[in-house]
Amino acid sequence: MEACILRLRKIGNGINEYCKVAIGIQCFIMTAVIVVQVILRLFTQITMHWAMELACYIFVWSTMLGSAIASKSLLHIQVDVLTNALKGKIKTSVQIISYLCLFFSLIVLIIFGAQHSLNQIGQKAVTMPFSMVWVFISIPISGVLMMYHSIVQFLELIYYGNVYRPVK
Repeated sequence: MEACILRLRKIGNGINEYCKVAIGIQCFIMTAVIVVQVILRLFTQITMHWAMELACYIFVWSTMLGSAIASKSLLHIQVDVLTNALKGKIKTSVQIISYLCLFFSLIVLIIFGAQHSLNQIGQKAVTMPFSMVWVFISIPISGVLMMYHSIVQFLELIYYGNVYRPVK
C-alpha cells in the first residue's frame, strides 16, 4: 500500500507541476492582453473589445487550476479548531467523516459542472469565436483534480493515520 501511495503522490506532484506551468502561461497572457489594451486605449483610442472577456475567461481557468493546486497542499479553507483539539482515533474518525463530506461535495461539483458545461455547447462567447463550454469545462476538470488529490490524502490518512503535508 505504501508503494501505491508514493506512486499516487508522485503522479499528483506531476499534475501540479503542469497546472503551475499552465497558470504561469495564463497569467502572462492575461497580463499582456490587459497591458496592450490599456496602452492602445490610452495612446490611440483603439479598443480591443475582446480583451477584457479573454482576461476574465483566463482568470476563471487560473482560479480553478489554482484551487486544485491548493487542495494538493492542504491550503484550501478548512476549520480545524475541532480536529486540532482532538487526539488519536477520534481525530482520525472526524477527519474521515470530513473527507467523506468533501468527496460528496466534489462529486456534486464534477457532475453538475459537467452538465452545465455540456449545456453551454451552443452558447458562444460574446466577442470571441468559441463556445462557452471551453470556459465552463474548467469546473469539472478542477473537481476531478481535487478529487484525485483528496483520494490520495484519504488513503494516507487511512494508512499512516495522518495526511502528508508537503514542505513549503
